[in-house]
This record gives sequence, C-alpha cells and structure tokens, in this order.
Amino acid sequence: MRRFTSSYQGRLLRAPQFLTSGTSYTPPPGCRAILVELVGGGGGGAGAPTAVVSASAGSGGCGGGFAAKYFDNITGVPLTYAIGAGGAGGVGGANGAAGTDTTFAALGVTVTAQGGAGGPFMAAGVGGLQTSNDIEQSTSGDINASTTAGEGGICLSGTQGRSGTGGNTPWGSGGRGKASVAISGNGFAGLGYGAGGGGALTLNGSAAGTGAAGLAGAIRVWEFS
Repeated sequence: MRRFTSSYQGRLLRAPQFLTSGTSYTPPPGCRAILVELVGGGGGGAGAPTAVVSASAGSGGCGGGFAAKYFDNITGVPLTYAIGAGGAGGVGGANGAAGTDTTFAALGVTVTAQGGAGGPFMAAGVGGLQTSNDIEQSTSGDINASTTAGEGGICLSGTQGRSGTGGNTPWGSGGRGKASVAISGNGFAGLGYGAGGGGALTLNGSAAGTGAAGLAGAIRVWEFS
C-alpha cells in the first residue's frame, strides 16, 4: 500500500472539517499541508415490478468509493471540490441510478472518489440470484479504494425472496435487504455518507416496489501547520 510522505512535521490545527455541501474550501491561516479523504455518492437500490404469482427482488446499490491524498505547500487560496450525490432508487421494473463522483482539486491534481453504481432489477417470474452491480476504482489519491458492490437479490418462489443490501463505505452502512415470505415493498435506506440503497421486493400478488436512494458522499479535511 502506498504511504503518505511529507517534508513537514506540523501540528493538527483544529478538529477535522467535514464538507457535505458547497464547492470551495479555503485553508485557515498557518495551514501548510492538508490530508483530504473523500467518499463518493452511493447508488440507488433497484425497484421490483408487480409480482403476479411470482416474485421479484431488486439488488442493492453500490457504496461510494473512497480516496485519500496528502497535499504539501498549501497556500491560503480557495480550493475547489464537489460532493457526490446519491443515486435515485429504481421505480418498479427499473434499475437504481448511479451516485455521482466526489472530487477535490488542489495543486493541479483532482482526486476522485467514484460514485456507486445503481442496483439492477430482476424481472418478475425470473427465479434464482440476481447479479450484483459493477464496481469502480477511485483515482489520483495516495489511497484509491473501489466502490463496494451491492448485494444481488434472490427469488426462491412466488412467495419467498430477498432483495439486496446496499454497499457500505468507511462512513456509511448500506440499506438492508428485505427478506420474508410475507413482507414486500420498498427498499430500506442506508445510514451515513455514500451508502448504497437497499433493493425493493415484491412477492406473490403484491404491488410494485421502489428501491431506496443512495446517500450523498462527503469530504474530510485534516489541516496541519
């Protein structure tokens, strides 16, 4: 694993700053270096179409990717960033939407934590295990972690199935899947930053369900003298 290196041995100036909105960050006076950690937006869980004498189980959305980078020689000028949005949940027979990237730009380098892919849906009446979603690698950090795949849904019969759990992040837990022989409906939302949404589940005779939306990403900045 690549290690952080720096010519400075300064002290931490204040508590780490969490950025969850906005587009511009200015280091405080006396700040010479920063450690930036990023999480991308989580993907939405898949929906599930109306199930008539059958079942459908949507997959969970991917969790957002993680990246971290140490910047030396930071001056007091504004630096730009973008917070990745969570993807919408799929409605009925539709996939969840992908989350968007979280980025941080400084000293000519743009670090990107990838947004999580949305969960794919399973057509009603198709038994077996649904495939999970693709994963993506974050870029330009000293540490670049991939997104965490959401869990695939599974159908055992028209009255039994389980929708997929959303992917996790270092700062968030994906929405759990629905699993029951009697309960169906919309997916469960995750908790924290960048978590993937849970997939929807429909069982014999139940109405279509909507996957839970993924959660927005975030940036944490450590500031050193």
